[in-house]
Amino acid sequence: MRSIKMIHRFTILLTLTLSLFWLQPAFAETTWGVGGKLGTLGIGLEGTASINKYFKVRLNYNTFGFDTDQKESDIDYEFDLDWDNFGVIANYHPFEGMFFIAAGIYNNGNEISAKAKLASEYKIGDKTYTNTEVTSLRGSMDFDSTAPYIGLGWSKTPETIGFAFNFELGVLFSGEPRVKFTATGTSVDTDEFKSDLKKEEQNVQNDLNEFDLYPVLTIGIGYYF
Repeated sequence: MRSIKMIHRFTILLTLTLSLFWLQPAFAETTWGVGGKLGTLGIGLEGTASINKYFKVRLNYNTFGFDTDQKESDIDYEFDLDWDNFGVIANYHPFEGMFFIAAGIYNNGNEISAKAKLASEYKIGDKTYTNTEVTSLRGSMDFDSTAPYIGLGWSKTPETIGFAFNFELGVLFSGEPRVKFTATGTSVDTDEFKSDLKKEEQNVQNDLNEFDLYPVLTIGIGYYF
């Protein structure tokens, strides 16, 4: 499923980038570019159109996945972070130089899934359950599908051609994560467990609220013509 989504968004980005290139005759003074990037949003591909010496428009797609182990509310989890996002960004070069201020919007498909590691017991909410009462515990977390972005950085001047490196710092307003847990076992259908599971969801959400303002750091290289 993840690979299908990644191919779909990559196809959209490639189509939009090629569309910009096809429009080149209508904007004879525009500088065009394509490049790759690496950062906290993932590994990405970016298409660029420099409108004039002050403004540049960027389309980018980023994806990455990795696993990490972490304890949340006294339970050891295996977390799977699946980053998948598509952005439209405008750069403003106020001094006609390399420094720029950026603002834009992302289609945010970043997701996190969690699986509790095998243990003899689990403390969920206000009660401790045996591994018979709770045989498995899984969670999923997602964010706002539309996320504003602001940032600043350094890149080539809008009218420069050739290869160039770029660097960017910013913040993605991804919203507080929405957390949902499911479980199996002999106790999962009781009202007490359902109440405890809601508390566990809230505890994990509180721990992950730092993702509300997600820091963006990227470096990249591109070719401009």
